[in-house]
Amino acid sequence: MKTESKTSLEAKVDLLLGLVHDLREQAGSETPSSRQWFSTAEVGQHVGRSARTIANWVQKGRFPEELIRRVKRGDSHVIRLKGQAAKKAAERIFIGEVQS
Repeated sequence: MKTESKTSLEAKVDLLLGLVHDLREQAGSETPSSRQWFSTAEVGQHVGRSARTIANWVQKGRFPEELIRRVKRGDSHVIRLKGQAAKKAAERIFIGEVQS
């Protein structure tokens, strides 16, 4: 027999579904332009090149040093590139405005 009010379990499920919905909205609200640091893969995707190509450009000194951050990961490091400025720099490198 079904009652007018929700059972305790149904109320909890509704609450959890609402929380999941809110978390998804929060996670999706970060726009790419608001991010401070990008991976080489993300910058590479922006200009149609691989993460390895972007890392090579970093090693060759094509990116300004102020746009580069090396984050220690075990015995090695990963490269992070600073925001939209790094994407714009990658565009200039890609079209040949910046040489090593």
